[in-house]
Amino acid sequence: MKTSNNKCMSKIEIKKNYRINYKKILGEQRQYQRSITKIEENNNVIKIYIKSDDVTALRATINATIRDIGIIESTITSTK
Repeated sequence: MKTSNNKCMSKIEIKKNYRINYKKILGEQRQYQRSITKIEENNNVIKIYIKSDDVTALRATINATIRDIGIIESTITSTK
């Protein structure tokens, strides 16, 4: 996590599940009232960039994003 000019930024990297199109489900970019999330898919890694106005918004966005990914991945594994 970095803070600069009263902005907070974080990058999350997770191993890609090839059965999931993360951008299609989560959207390429999500905007909340106090934060913006951008998702990039590379070869075998999903990179999620979060920029927020403050640490509280950053934490809330990280938690929501991780929760959404967990739900998506558990849904895929439970439907096998």
